[in-house]
Amino acid sequence: MQVENFEDLKTSLEIRGFDPSIFPDLERQMKEGKMDFVLHYAQRLEEDKSILCQLAFEKHPNEDRYFFNRCQATLMKGEEVIAQISIKPSWKIKVLEAARMMEYGQNVALYKQNIISYRQVEGQQQIQQFRFNAYISLDPEGKTDDHGNLQLNTYHDNYYAKRPFDLINQLEHPEIHFETKKGYDSVESLAKDLQHAHRVEIFMERNGVKEDGFLGLNARRGKINFMDANGISIDTAPVKKENQDAKQTADVKKKPWVNQGPQKVAWKPKQNKGLSR
Repeated sequence: MQVENFEDLKTSLEIRGFDPSIFPDLERQMKEGKMDFVLHYAQRLEEDKSILCQLAFEKHPNEDRYFFNRCQATLMKGEEVIAQISIKPSWKIKVLEAARMMEYGQNVALYKQNIISYRQVEGQQQIQQFRFNAYISLDPEGKTDDHGNLQLNTYHDNYYAKRPFDLINQLEHPEIHFETKKGYDSVESLAKDLQHAHRVEIFMERNGVKEDGFLGLNARRGKINFMDANGISIDTAPVKKENQDAKQTADVKKKPWVNQGPQKVAWKPKQNKGLSR
């Protein structure tokens, strides 16, 4: 076993948020010299929720060196599987980021820079490495592979060429006036949390009524996403006050996102409404 290779793999796992308790098993497997092996990892998130991971490693055919190939992550609620995804290490997705994406679906998104990928040069057998920036999200009603993994969708910077996703501008001029429950020292700090797939707790004001809710990102539509107190995406168009109680009652009866498709809402920006500092 190469000590340098072991230290590099430890660093790679630490960056992705894995607890050091996994390192002795990694070292043992590497010393045994197997051509490939899988490490099992579990982390409790809440009293009834946890994330299970299977980390696949493969040995170089001609060298005493191992590579971290893939991580399969499963979000559990008790004994029930909520969602399952397969993650490429080059996408640099952390354990808790994966958990949040699986829990909140299309209501949140990750933004990753310098993602490494490969493509074949046209007309040649040569494989070329390239890097790109992208928002990453998953559709709970989307396609799965043969192993039951939900497909991760990437939205490259070029995807927003015709309608730029200016997150800072949308936070400073939102469709609904809001205040974050957590104190942020700048709009940039809030944007960073949203780009790490956090669902941010807020107070929002609609038609003169202050209510609890959440803020996230909808990468496919390239906009911030407002959710009600139950985590359901809401229509940002004005709601008549007399219909608000009826709407809230109806929202409670809606299915959670894992059983519900994406919400379609019209995009009608309003001016002069910004983030409360």
